[in-house]
Amino acid sequence: MSPATRKRLYLLLGCVVSAAAIWWSTRGVSFSRVGRDFARYQYLWLIPGLIAFYVSMYLRCIRWALLFRPHHALTGAGLFSPLMIGFAFNSILPARVGEFVRVYLVGTRLGPGIPAAAATVVVERIFDGLMLLILLVVCLALLPPLDPGIAIPWGQYTLDAGMINGGIRTLILGSSVLLAAVVLFLLPPFQRLMIGAVRRVPGLPERVRGAVERIILRFAQGFHSMKNPWVLLQVVAHSFAIWVLVGVSNMAVAYGFGLEMNLLEATAIVALIAIAILIPAAPGYWGLYEAGGTFSLLVLGVTRSESTAFAYTLMTHLLQYVPIVVVGLLLALRWHVRPVEAAQP
Repeated sequence: MSPATRKRLYLLLGCVVSAAAIWWSTRGVSFSRVGRDFARYQYLWLIPGLIAFYVSMYLRCIRWALLFRPHHALTGAGLFSPLMIGFAFNSILPARVGEFVRVYLVGTRLGPGIPAAAATVVVERIFDGLMLLILLVVCLALLPPLDPGIAIPWGQYTLDAGMINGGIRTLILGSSVLLAAVVLFLLPPFQRLMIGAVRRVPGLPERVRGAVERIILRFAQGFHSMKNPWVLLQVVAHSFAIWVLVGVSNMAVAYGFGLEMNLLEATAIVALIAIAILIPAAPGYWGLYEAGGTFSLLVLGVTRSESTAFAYTLMTHLLQYVPIVVVGLLLALRWHVRPVEAAQP
């Protein structure tokens, strides 16, 4: 199967998943009620929401720069454009191609090389996943317990408190496995074991073997920053601040609808939405974002109205989506990167 065919199939699958998620998240929605919610919305609350979210984006750049230490002295300001371009392309192109675009831009234009840049993105995603799960567990522990009688329809199934808690435990286990893999990759004996395994592959040309070994070693460089306790502490602190600020942004949006949402609820909603959009979907995570947000508000009891929950989720999605796409595409023009080229196999 050619790369172009795989991309088309991925896009088709994503669109099907998004369509199903949109159907689920709107099945009990009154669009006239959604229209009234938007008409009555206090739009001044979007200002603090926007500020908090984009401060979190800049903190992402600073954290990303930390992950290149000690081999490459990059700055948060220098990484802002590649990060925004990558996020914009994720929003408009299938297969989350924006991640590959930002790795390519940083790896080739700022000096670290593609394997090292790719490793930092992997570490970044692992920290995001772990921090979100930690925050979700903490928030749920501090919030009133889930209603044991809760029942949310999902197609032919009904999600109850036991299923939701079981899903959270599974996610924690999966993230723990990823963390263990990162720790192993930090250890030189494990790196030598991987290189030894490559050398023992029968019939592998020496040129290919050497290239794979260099990729392994350069990829490992992306994890070296984790050996420094001070850098590790800063990465953890930035990861915490990033997601709490997204929670602050979502909380500000809720106030515009007159919803009573505290920071614990807002942060838990952010974590649940992040889990929902892990599933392959159409570009921009449309449908899954709305399904995750609607589901979260209903589960946490922030509102009992599916229409208001959908309106709130749509507003937070637009608040994050539109400026990222506009700014990211403008920066892509400055860097001479076109979405059409990025989408090519």
